[in-house]
Amino acid sequence: MLPDWYLALSTFFMAIVALLFVALVVLVVRLIKVMQRIEPQVNQLMTQVNGQLLPQMNTLVGKVNTLTENVNSLASSARGSVDNVKGTLETVGKRTDSVTHALESLATTSLEKLGSLAPYIGVAMTALKLFKEFKASREPASGRKSLPKG
Repeated sequence: MLPDWYLALSTFFMAIVALLFVALVVLVVRLIKVMQRIEPQVNQLMTQVNGQLLPQMNTLVGKVNTLTENVNSLASSARGSVDNVKGTLETVGKRTDSVTHALESLATTSLEKLGSLAPYIGVAMTALKLFKEFKASREPASGRKSLPKG
């Protein structure tokens, strides 16, 4: 037979574990609600970023492509007249092509990095919202006097 103090202590700790479990369940439910509330805001932010950044990058790539085509056209018309000018213009055309490829690569890399940051932005916004919710839950309700500290 077990001593009474052991049974009382075990019951006390079991009650604490049960209360902590209930608190954990409540916090998880609140976290789910906050995440559901934040998700549209994160999606809206991503839509705005994609809506503004992508067209600007496409416009820039289009302008660089037009410039490349213009330089290549000028180089082909100058072939017959001066060989030295032809060589210089072909070099400029190649460099413009490499700039175009570099900018396209930069645009692709930027969009990939931005896409990879989306989950971190979502996590940061979620953490901020949780902190605000936690802080709000710790503040006394309006209309009630707060207890003096100390």
